[in-house]
Amino acid sequence: MQLLPGKQCFPILPISFEVAQFKADVEEELTVFKKTNMLGFMLSMSDLMIWGKSEGIPFGPSRGSVAGSRCAFVTDIIDVDPARWNLVFSRFCNENRVEI
Repeated sequence: MQLLPGKQCFPILPISFEVAQFKADVEEELTVFKKTNMLGFMLSMSDLMIWGKSEGIPFGPSRGSVAGSRCAFVTDIIDVDPARWNLVFSRFCNENRVEI
C-alpha cells in the first residue's frame, strides 16, 4: 500500500476509540461491504484519495454519510474520525441499501 509522505506505516486509531468496539465496528462494516459488493469500490476510493493527496489535490474532510465509516477513516478516504463524533455507519451503507 502506498503511503502519503510522513504517514506512519500503521493507521492512527481514533482518539476516542476502545479497541474492542473499534474492531467490532470495522468487522461489521467489512461484512456489509462484502455482502453489497463494495470492497473493490472502497479500495479504489482509498487508492484515489491517497494518490490525489500525494499530488497536492485538495479534498474536503468528508462528504455526506461516508463520514460514518471507520474503514473509510483508516484507509484515508476521509479525514473525519467517526468514532470521535459518534457517526453512524448504516446511514452510508447497509445490507438493504441497493445503491450508495
